[in-house]
Amino acid sequence: VLLSATPVQTSSENLYQLLRLLNPETFTDPQVFETMVRANSHIVGAQRMLMQEKPDLFAAAEDLNEAIDDDYFSGDMVIREVAKGLSKDGAISTEERIELARMLEDRSLLAPYLSRTRKRDAINDRVQRVAHHVSVSLDEQYEKPIYDAVTAHLRGRSKGASTMAVFA
Repeated sequence: VLLSATPVQTSSENLYQLLRLLNPETFTDPQVFETMVRANSHIVGAQRMLMQEKPDLFAAAEDLNEAIDDDYFSGDMVIREVAKGLSKDGAISTEERIELARMLEDRSLLAPYLSRTRKRDAINDRVQRVAHHVSVSLDEQYEKPIYDAVTAHLRGRSKGASTMAVFA
């Protein structure tokens, strides 16, 4: 078992090596794994299209049709059912979208090896973060020039750099 308290953000090559440590009998060939990841990208893409703030049902259906054309998913009746549900005329409810996305999550080729638990699923009484916009007036003579100078400096350092490099 490999546990991480943070999201695993790594290349597919590194993910392959981690999964190979866990299950060397299944993960024997990096090229086959890369083919799986490419095929799986259509399922992940459809999930993203369904779960974004303004869902794109047409793009999700296109991703699923691409997945169905792949050998890994060509016989998958659940994916065909989800694609059919997306192709019906009219909008679908939020509950339907969530259910379709969960169905797709279960169809992922990596689902048996990767499990994503979200805070909302694990902690019922967790603290809710709420963003607040607070306007402040800066003193024109002292505070505003310092604010402008720091902002300009950070923007200059951030061009083409990662977030960590800006604050290093």
